[in-house]
Amino acid sequence: MEQEYLDSFGEAQEFWYVAKDAEGGEDDDGTCTCDKWWIPTVRVPAEGLSEASRKWLQHQKDLVGQVLKAAMAINADVLGEMEIPEEFIESLPKVLFLSTRTRLLKIH
Repeated sequence: MEQEYLDSFGEAQEFWYVAKDAEGGEDDDGTCTCDKWWIPTVRVPAEGLSEASRKWLQHQKDLVGQVLKAAMAINADVLGEMEIPEEFIESLPKVLFLSTRTRLLKIH
C-alpha cells in the first residue's frame, strides 16, 4: 500500500524538488543554515498549485497519515506484549528502573 503512494509521486506533478545547494535552495550568501540540509526543497510554479493538485496532495497526506497511525498502533501492541528480561530490569539505574517499571505497569 505504501509503495502505491510513493509510486504516485513519480507521475507528472505541478511541483518539483531541488537540492538545497541548487540555486534558490540556499541563503543569499551561499551557505545552507538549515539542520536537515540533505532534504530537498519543494518548488511550485509562481501561480501556485491547481485545485486538483491541492486535493491530490491532501488526499495523499491523509492516506499516509492512516498508514502511520496503523504502524504506530501495531508497534505499540508488539512492544506491549514483549517480555522484558529480569536481568535487563535489574541492570537499569534505580531512578530509570522506577520510571521504566511504572511506565511498563501502566502499559500492561
